[in-house]
Amino acid sequence: MNRRSRSSPARAATQAPTSVLTFDRVMLCILLTLIPLRAVINESTTFEVARMFRHVQAVGTANPGTTFLFTLVIALTAAVAWIRRLAVGAPRYRWTGGEIGLALLLIAGGIACAIAGQKHLALIGALNFITLILYAFTLRQFLTSPWRVRLALIVIAATAIVVLAKCGWQYFVETPDTIAYWEEHKAELLGPEANATSGKAAGMQHDYEMRMLSRLVTGFYPHANVLGSHLILFIMAAAGIIGDRLVRIRKKLSSPLTLILPALVIIACFIAMRGTDSKGAMACAILGIAIWIVAGAMRRNIARHPGLTAAAVWTCGVAGALALVLFLKSNEAGLGKSIQFRSMYWRGAVAMIEDHHALGVGPLNFGRHFLRYKPVECPEEVESPHSWPVQLAAEWGIPGLIAFLVVLAGFTWRTTRPAASFPGTRNDDSPESIIWWPIALTGTTFFCWLMQLSNTNGLVFIELLAGSAVIWLIGMMLLSLESVDDSTFSNAPLVGMLPAVFAGVLCFLLHTSIDLAMFEGGPATTFFAMIAIGLACVDMPAADQSDAPSPAAESRPARAHRRAAIAVAVVTAVVGMFTFVQLVMAPYACQRELQNGRADIKPSTWETYLMTGGGAWYLDAVGAYTLDGTAPSELAEQLIPRVQSVRNADDAIELVDEFARRDPYDGLHHNTRGTIAAQKYQMTKDVKYLRQAGDEYELYVDDYPTSPLRHIYAATILTQLARDHHDINARDAAIRHLETALALDEQRIYVSKPNRLPPEQIEQIRQAIESLRALN
Repeated sequence: MNRRSRSSPARAATQAPTSVLTFDRVMLCILLTLIPLRAVINESTTFEVARMFRHVQAVGTANPGTTFLFTLVIALTAAVAWIRRLAVGAPRYRWTGGEIGLALLLIAGGIACAIAGQKHLALIGALNFITLILYAFTLRQFLTSPWRVRLALIVIAATAIVVLAKCGWQYFVETPDTIAYWEEHKAELLGPEANATSGKAAGMQHDYEMRMLSRLVTGFYPHANVLGSHLILFIMAAAGIIGDRLVRIRKKLSSPLTLILPALVIIACFIAMRGTDSKGAMACAILGIAIWIVAGAMRRNIARHPGLTAAAVWTCGVAGALALVLFLKSNEAGLGKSIQFRSMYWRGAVAMIEDHHALGVGPLNFGRHFLRYKPVECPEEVESPHSWPVQLAAEWGIPGLIAFLVVLAGFTWRTTRPAASFPGTRNDDSPESIIWWPIALTGTTFFCWLMQLSNTNGLVFIELLAGSAVIWLIGMMLLSLESVDDSTFSNAPLVGMLPAVFAGVLCFLLHTSIDLAMFEGGPATTFFAMIAIGLACVDMPAADQSDAPSPAAESRPARAHRRAAIAVAVVTAVVGMFTFVQLVMAPYACQRELQNGRADIKPSTWETYLMTGGGAWYLDAVGAYTLDGTAPSELAEQLIPRVQSVRNADDAIELVDEFARRDPYDGLHHNTRGTIAAQKYQMTKDVKYLRQAGDEYELYVDDYPTSPLRHIYAATILTQLARDHHDINARDAAIRHLETALALDEQRIYVSKPNRLPPEQIEQIRQAIESLRALN
């Protein structure tokens, strides 16, 4: 590749206008900011909190409004780029190959959202995943020069340093402090449930303690496996920096000292990966390093046969998936318990798809349906099947899975096309300071995080924000520095970066095929950024073949295009404002009211609670955001102990009905209705209320037929109906439920002991069965 020097008169004559470059830099800064920001901000797509921790105020926790805000930022950035392209004739769109697949995914997602019961989860899941793909498309438009590609990769590696610092702090400080605080204040935190020895509360407490005592590092994420997937990308990003610099070191254009920090990042990532206890992530990371080395050595052969290489990769992927399926069918436990448990999730997902759900149950709605299909021996009630192909097939439907495969196939196709087939790439060889970009990215990233942490105390603020900002800034500058004589990013041709980048993409796809990070904001943003970087590396030779901008890039836009730009701008402004109000401000308001309501756990009467207590906050939360059922569900639970009349009970039922309307496939509303109906029976002794309670608990069992506890709950109501009103059918149904509960408990071989029925309860159930059989 022949490149003119920066001082070349021809280069100076073809320099792009400063205004365009300024616009590009602003857009690039916004897009790159999302990589570290989504890695540290601990996003959540749900308002739900485990009952045992609802009253504990979380520090700096993001809420669904935050994720909606990220999706809006990505969509607006893409829209503004198109508006400018139409208005001023900016360089033509650089096709990535995934556009057709994204269009198909939009259709499949729309159908799945329409089918979904929980509309909030469906909407946030669909918008998040679709805009993540759009993020790759948009970022690619601004990676137009080698220095920009290097900057993007350095941003990922600098993010790794911040995450690694968090892992070390978590392992040596946060987790020991949390364990000590838990042991000292357990009774205060859990209240009456602190001494539970069996049942749901005891099981949740045991599982939480086991996870905490394992001291797994999770970084800024709630699950260690998500961090494991992200570490794969961090390792390969650092490897990409090393591969790129090795070429220039051989040409005496860079110093060997510049390899030290990326190498230390790789080593530290492997150490952190040990702390996650994710064997799959470790294996995939090692495989990524091996692919990088082999692909780097065979770089020229791969470049001569890109189509054959791509076909080989796809063949290996399909063959590997088929081999895994066949092996698990013959020996589900053959690859260890971790894969065995995932196989159980996948069996439940297949049953879900076969049961009239080929078009999907809605993005992020898997957990709402899984209990109905969950194998009895499966130990966990999961919200995700821990596999992106399975999750897409179950939630987005078979069309959604095909659409995403088309996206990936399109990306693959683009990597096999000659770079010269993509005109319109503009060179930008102006020197870029390694001081300005770290400061700009630090400022934007940590100002946004500051907004999220604004209600935290000073110590946490310093630990999370100030400490991370300093680490990020220093790490970014050190990673960017390649020579003491030059404080600018290198704009030399990209040669050794591509093998590591694509190895990272492949290994992330491999690991997330048995895990859940594909749909998590932090690692998924980095993943799609790596795809954009890889596509830019493929296209970059076209940028280096000629310094003259293409006619398409410099032609003046037609008047029709300028009018179209105005129309698109108006529509974008209207839709953006509506989205901000309805999907950003409303969830933030709902979360704020929920936190206030959860904090009030003082005993009080119905009227006092609703007028001056937490109930008033809950009522505000119910009205603040109408797509989610968390607020009416939690308020109904709070009101049940305060019911003093049939009128109170009827008012509570109205809340449950609202919850059921917003979240029809959550079986909890059957439980709540049954409890309230039983209360009405106690107040009136009208048998119809007891029968209503029995019917609701039968539906509660149907929602989760392999749960022994739900069978016991149903049997309790039916037993009362049989004893108080001599209902033989109720007696027989109660016996059937109790016998089923015992049989199911024997089959739950992988469930922890506190989640099993204790011996004394089993004996009580057997006695209850005998007592029921004695009834006439």
